Amino acid sequence: MKKNKNPESYLLRLLTKKDYTSFEIRGKLKEKFQLEEKDIEEILEKYKDFGYVDDNRYKYSFIVSKLLSKEGPYLIVQKLKLKGIDINIDEIYEVAEKNDISITENARMLAKKKIRQYLGRSQRIEIKKNFLNF
Repeated sequence: MKKNKNPESYLLRLLTKKDYTSFEIRGKLKEKFQLEEKDIEEILEKYKDFGYVDDNRYKYSFIVSKLLSKEGPYLIVQKLKLKGIDINIDEIYEVAEKNDISITENARMLAKKKIRQYLGRSQRIEIKKNFLNF
């Protein structure tokens, strides 16, 4: 495996595998090369100008991916905040609407899955009747 001798070649190698947020890149560069913040910002700005790092693009594709995986909006907000992206719940609803993804249907499917997972057959039938009539 090739050693990365400079931060830019390391970053380029990372970005060929998957997208990262600015926050994640800062952490990786700081950890691997012990760079100062101003040096990290210079590199980051260069790659943002090239279009290789784009937090808005990352956020949008992350939201769509997670909604299609049936994850809820609050979990998505939490995961994005851990990646250094500030977001509010309304943005997720906007992306869902734009992509014709039903958050309500996702919640319904998740509830059915959890009911099957935790309850016996007779309990499931009763809860299902009440839930579907809701």
